[in-house]
Amino acid sequence: MSFVGPKSWVVFRADGEPQRGSDHLNFRLSSKGETLRIYSDSLNVIDEILVAESFVQGGSNGRLPDGEDRLVSFDVVETSKGIPNHTQIEGLQINELLLTPRTPSGRAIEVLNFGANPVDISGWAIGSERSSLDAFRLPAGTVVGPGQFHVLHEAFWLPSDIIRSRDWQISLTERIYISEIDSQGIPTGRRLSAPVLPTHWNESFGKFDLSHVDEFARLQSATFGKSLTESLETFQLSAGGQNVIPSMGPLVISELLIDTKTGATLLPSILDGVEFIEVYNRSNESVILSDTVRNLRGWRLAGGVSYHFKSDVELEPGQVLLVVNYDPSKEPMITGALQQSWGLPLMVSVYGPFKGRLDNGGDLVRLQELVMLPNSMGLEHNAESLGWVDEDRIEYASDVSWVTPLQSGVFSLHRLDQDSYGNVSLNWGFNSPSPGQLSEVTHPKQNSGFIQGLSLVEGGIVLEIATQVGVRYTVQHTDALNRGHWNDLRTLTGTGDSDVVFDASPYQDTRFYRVIAEQSISPD
Repeated sequence: MSFVGPKSWVVFRADGEPQRGSDHLNFRLSSKGETLRIYSDSLNVIDEILVAESFVQGGSNGRLPDGEDRLVSFDVVETSKGIPNHTQIEGLQINELLLTPRTPSGRAIEVLNFGANPVDISGWAIGSERSSLDAFRLPAGTVVGPGQFHVLHEAFWLPSDIIRSRDWQISLTERIYISEIDSQGIPTGRRLSAPVLPTHWNESFGKFDLSHVDEFARLQSATFGKSLTESLETFQLSAGGQNVIPSMGPLVISELLIDTKTGATLLPSILDGVEFIEVYNRSNESVILSDTVRNLRGWRLAGGVSYHFKSDVELEPGQVLLVVNYDPSKEPMITGALQQSWGLPLMVSVYGPFKGRLDNGGDLVRLQELVMLPNSMGLEHNAESLGWVDEDRIEYASDVSWVTPLQSGVFSLHRLDQDSYGNVSLNWGFNSPSPGQLSEVTHPKQNSGFIQGLSLVEGGIVLEIATQVGVRYTVQHTDALNRGHWNDLRTLTGTGDSDVVFDASPYQDTRFYRVIAEQSISPD
């Protein structure tokens, strides 16, 4: 039986593979465009839509706003399977959110205008897809200046409807939206959005830009401009600020082996198809991953694969464990092959099997901890319940921002710095598998690619870049952090010394630089 709940969506995949499940259809949509119809069981047409050829590779078509007659094309970043259709608002973004306050501060949403003109967001709506996109309205005079942060404090949100506002507080679990409303009070379909992440009391989460990564994560501390422990009146004077680095847990993912192919290698065939995920305890204390006596603690892998530690598992400081895609208790010969082929130490514990497979083209792996979390987004002041929170995550891909492995042999993804945030492509490199061992990785050294010196000279700015021989670097600049776009200044190949880069392009009062190490270049 199929049904669509109120204010909900059902996603069907037109892939011509109905054998894969009830959400897969027995036809494909033409990339050149065609008419799509929905029929009742009596073959009466319920609705129809002209699916046009998308102007953007990977884009989509749909109604804007949802349920209206207007059909538009969406960019790749605007595709919205199972969530409200919307188009981006240029120059504006949700930058930080506090949804679980335990102090007088109250909930808050920080918005950043990285454009050149002020944006008046008076009367715009705040909401979520599960309850209402129009639960609250922003008061008159809410203007975000160019290059400025603006903190939207809950005390000033105007309820659109008592029922909708109450339901929004209870069911805020997926995404939060700030929707543009026109002068007639009608939604335009242009929205800002952000995922809602599980957080501890007084913990904020926000957006950041690191090495082509643009995502939301729990932050080490809130950066609204005023302390959360100050009075409500003082906190409401917050002007916002640049986000700090993400929060990290005691355990991290340190290595991923993605689909071993033994055909053209000297490896034993028993390793064909083997995958593993290595977990490292970077803290100074033992971490209990599972406790059969008390079920109030636990860890699991989630995302593209899943595994829940069920027996008594404890990981000592500086130690690693392995989670594999086979059952080590039933197939000890595979574990033996890992020991003989790649030096897996005998004392390293091996667990499995995890469900699913790591996608060669890209996937998301989460390392989550079971903890007590606020369960009502602040509606009940001290209510808590058990919930899973990301302590580490990696969303690897096969695009240019990730280091590309050699074409032959078997390689795994190795984390370069165990104490740096995981979901950054520059913190990973390919090398031969080394399960149970934190090995050196063939990748730019951590002391290369940073800016050693910067000086103003006539006609521009001179940067001194520490480099490693044979590594390609791209120097980029932007005039506003969190703009979401960096401009390439120069690409160079490292000499092993301090290389000089000159920036003669015009700039205003402020300019930021970053250096990206892309890949090693084999000498001729």
